[in-house]
Amino acid sequence: SISIPKDYRSPAKAFRTTLADLKATFVAANVALHEDALVVQCSGSGRFLQELRVCFSREGAPIACSAELQKNEAKSCGRADFLVRNVK
Repeated sequence: SISIPKDYRSPAKAFRTTLADLKATFVAANVALHEDALVVQCSGSGRFLQELRVCFSREGAPIACSAELQKNEAKSCGRADFLVRNVK
């Protein structure tokens, strides 16, 4: 199972973060994860967090995401930072 850090669980206020900070926060909350097992997708030309994907082996262990997913992340979230929207 994946533990979602407090700041990312139904945030009351929108906040800005970077790709590196988001991944570091999730890795800190999930000691079995490595940053290469996480892929972020953004929307709005890279302005908004859309989703976070976690890659697993068939056995259920976190593994590095494919080069294709990582390439899509670079295209999708190419800005310096992005907005994590609040939950209304």
